[in-house]
Amino acid sequence: MRASERLQREAAGALYTGELDDPRTLPLPPAVWPSLAARLGDSGTARLRSGTRTAPLQWAEALPLRFVFEQTAEGAYRLAAEGIADMIILEAYSLAIAADRLVALPAEGCRRLAEVQTVMRVET
Repeated sequence: MRASERLQREAAGALYTGELDDPRTLPLPPAVWPSLAARLGDSGTARLRSGTRTAPLQWAEALPLRFVFEQTAEGAYRLAAEGIADMIILEAYSLAIAADRLVALPAEGCRRLAEVQTVMRVET
């Protein structure tokens, strides 16, 4: 492992989630993300890893999210948010990961989306 990479990992501290024997993984702290995001997307070689899935780093303009009111058997209405359960919301980065794509969000919008996701998880 290169000394510069070791220093970066030590500086990342709690943010570092890679394994020491995985030299291809280098997490990016939120503070450096804005300056690197466009370059990484344009590189063609950057990959996004989420759990066991790995995909090319790609951007989407909008979230694949749809809100629908459904009528229950009792005649009441229920709000369903289709697509929100599968999203990963990264508030510190003002991003959401949906369908293996990154979606940039305003900080306030990201916070609200995370709250809606939490409420929807409690409801189901």
